[in-house]
Amino acid sequence: SDPQYYNPISTIKSHLIGYHPKTEGSGSRNKNIVTYTITGQEDIMCTDIVSGNKEDNKNKALDFTFDHLLAQYTFKILAADKQAVRTWGKIQSIKLLEQQLTLDTKTLVFAGEPTGEIIVGTTETDFDSANPTTTLVQYGDPIMVKPTQTGMKVKVVTVNNPDGIVVPLTVESVASTSYIVTLTFK
Repeated sequence: SDPQYYNPISTIKSHLIGYHPKTEGSGSRNKNIVTYTITGQEDIMCTDIVSGNKEDNKNKALDFTFDHLLAQYTFKILAADKQAVRTWGKIQSIKLLEQQLTLDTKTLVFAGEPTGEIIVGTTETDFDSANPTTTLVQYGDPIMVKPTQTGMKVKVVTVNNPDGIVVPLTVESVASTSYIVTLTFK
């Protein structure tokens, strides 16, 4: 194996930052900035930059804590009444619209126009057959999104509404928090 390098000068500082996931796939790294394209499926975590040297850090550990940078949304469907079940039919897809899909680590700089879509699900799903007005049914998988967004929209396509309907989503989310978004069909 290759020999390890240890700096013999105890006052020279080293600098460290951590990020997850690796940059293969939806991320890239250039000049100490990691950039991710958000698909909704990955959780992005990062640490603050920490610095230290052997002399200053003899008796203390550096704080190296990963923080979640995104918020998680889980979508659930509910019918306001039995007529709504007949009117809408099965849910065919849900998409979160107008998303900013590029993130630079830790500075939490989201870049690009909010024109991206995050797919919540595309599996045809019915309301609960026994209690469609009281039993929530999860639709799709939880998705990870930029927190603190305003003006978000959700597009829902159903069997009886194949063109879909776009509705506003007013969730003031914060990073590292999970939310349940209930869509009630009337």
